[in-house]
Amino acid sequence: MEAAGGRSVCLSVAVTAAMIEDEGFRSRLLNWITSYPNVEEVYLMYQHSRDTKQVQDSSFLKACMSFFNEIVGTGLKLTVGYTNVEGLLFATVTNLTVTMGSFENTRIFSVEKFLESEGDRRGPKARIYLAGLLNWVQFQDAKTIQMRAPEIWKAVYDPTEWAESALALPVEPTFNQPQLYKHFFANIHDHVASMKPLSTQERRLELLGRLRRARTFYSQLSASGIELEKHGRGGHIDAWLNALL
Repeated sequence: MEAAGGRSVCLSVAVTAAMIEDEGFRSRLLNWITSYPNVEEVYLMYQHSRDTKQVQDSSFLKACMSFFNEIVGTGLKLTVGYTNVEGLLFATVTNLTVTMGSFENTRIFSVEKFLESEGDRRGPKARIYLAGLLNWVQFQDAKTIQMRAPEIWKAVYDPTEWAESALALPVEPTFNQPQLYKHFFANIHDHVASMKPLSTQERRLELLGRLRRARTFYSQLSASGIELEKHGRGGHIDAWLNALL
């Protein structure tokens, strides 16, 4: 474990949701990590099994934020990898680094991605990130919002040149075309840039405001008769609000 020449080490740690939610395990894990004097930084990945793309478990998210505070409180640097948009919540609690993936298999960590599979896997349907909903929505559902509820569309869609290019295509783009991911990164950059100069408490208040506005937009979509598919709905919004309150 000790690096040659006494150089500092970044330790990669993969944990499950149950490990994070167990305070006793967290304490033992931190004791183990800090027992190595050369460890200066932790790169942490968590596996949270669920049937939705966004985390909808407020208890787990609260445990995550407590755990991350505990790690940073030891003086270690911390990077949390493989997050989806819930990474914005983690940015409200302490001074850490968060990576938010673009392709679906980089937005959710799972040991399955390291296992060989003999079967063919179908590519997912194309999705576009809608900043006002804090969510990835199936491309065709986004087009429905654009056509049937243009005022809501203006409120939830932060345009970029890449999204405009994708929306102008005569056919639906495939999931692996770069425009939709470039659009996501531009939007997420704007989210992070607005939070970066703020204090921890100010970041929390800003994100609470975004979440409450997103809840209103989802309610307006429902009232307009627009039914989004399972993963594009706002089931994560109340869970994230509860995690921050």
